[in-house]
Amino acid sequence: IRKVGGTADEYFPAGMATADGGVVLVGGTPSKGNSAGDAWIYAIDGNGQVKFDSVYGTGNYFGVTARTGGGYIAVGYDAKVTARATAVDEKGVKVWDLSYSGIYLLQSPVARPGGGYAAGTYSVNTPGKSKAAVVELDANGNQVNLFPLGLTQATQSASIAIAPAGGYWAAGRVHDTQADGFVARVLGDGTVPFKKIIGLPSVDESFQTLAADATGCLVGGAATASGGFGVARFDNNGVQLWARNYGLTKDDVAYKLAPVGAAGFVLAGYTTSTPVET
Repeated sequence: IRKVGGTADEYFPAGMATADGGVVLVGGTPSKGNSAGDAWIYAIDGNGQVKFDSVYGTGNYFGVTARTGGGYIAVGYDAKVTARATAVDEKGVKVWDLSYSGIYLLQSPVARPGGGYAAGTYSVNTPGKSKAAVVELDANGNQVNLFPLGLTQATQSASIAIAPAGGYWAAGRVHDTQADGFVARVLGDGTVPFKKIIGLPSVDESFQTLAADATGCLVGGAATASGGFGVARFDNNGVQLWARNYGLTKDDVAYKLAPVGAAGFVLAGYTTSTPVET
């Protein structure tokens, strides 16, 4: 166990494993000379040695993925609370750093099969900012497409995953007077053949609880009506095949869902239920 950073409130809402057995974490810190908070990337190798510990100006990061050719793409927002993506090499040296007007925040970035990257968005009904959408970027970070999901609620958060048949799955949280989860399919041309509100207020801001395969997708999150973690599976037509609650009773949130081949999936997060079930 290693503690990093300073004494102020700091966090890493997202991370990824690396090929050398290490990990890259992204988030924000006010402990490196900027009281407003700097966007932060922290990388260690498989032996626990720090590869780099760097900040990139005022802002926060909420997602990270591998960069084509080496390094990482971190996404979040900048000093103006406008969506931002930063590319760094394996040593943390900035390659490019771009902001995207009209978008509040980017999260859950993925590499596009044809090159470039895509990310989901988060919105809080800010005038002049887009609602939940899929944003496509080229290899140099230039925005090439914005595919709105067509949701109407005030607060919207969308995480995305590549659909093997092309396009994306999107899932997240919407909130007017109450929180609900949603799932949507986005085709390669931006068409949204279906979007559905589901019983889990899942995949909130930067929660990486969406996974896709050839038969559909898995969506995980918090089942606040009954307590506990919830997971639902959908086929490629948006039909819900099943939904499960995993038995805890209080404020429990799933932060990460990862498939484990044909064996199922692993769901991780935090719980305030006591005693903790094992």
